[in-house]
Amino acid sequence: MSKVTWLGTAKKLPLLRRGDILFGEAGFRKGRTIVLIDEPGNATTNAHGLYARRDDGDIAESIFFRCIFHWYRKMRLIDLMAVGGSGGHFSPEYFDNLLIPNFPADLKERIVKLYHCPAQGADVPVSLAGFVEHHRSRNAGLGIWELASDMSTLEAELSSILENVIQGRAVDVPLSG
Repeated sequence: MSKVTWLGTAKKLPLLRRGDILFGEAGFRKGRTIVLIDEPGNATTNAHGLYARRDDGDIAESIFFRCIFHWYRKMRLIDLMAVGGSGGHFSPEYFDNLLIPNFPADLKERIVKLYHCPAQGADVPVSLAGFVEHHRSRNAGLGIWELASDMSTLEAELSSILENVIQGRAVDVPLSG
């Protein structure tokens, strides 16, 4: 052990890209999925993660597939197809058994927008009096990816504010003017 200068693998691991679908393929919660909308940077997945990448990079088609796969999971069909103990394993070889519906383009687009639909127009600063109504209106058109991203940003900001309060530092209250 004294001669090892790093821990990990010498194998060159594939890096994740925007548009990749990540799957949790094993265990009691197998079948969880996410489509990477933002560029993940220098990231990969572990041995229990599986990713799929479209050759054409069509993110909308990746999102549509993810939504159908998620429906399979919700209906517990992924559990029925899995093999092995400790919750089972959904192998990449089973993807050929998944039937993907041939929905009309407008229906597919509506499904995709539920997952990924950025805010329309510029996000302009609002007053404290109009804050709730502005965000209620804005959030109604966002996809779950954007809502989750906004939530993470707000949680980080709140955490920073709470830390300042705990430490007795001054807190700048946004929109107070």
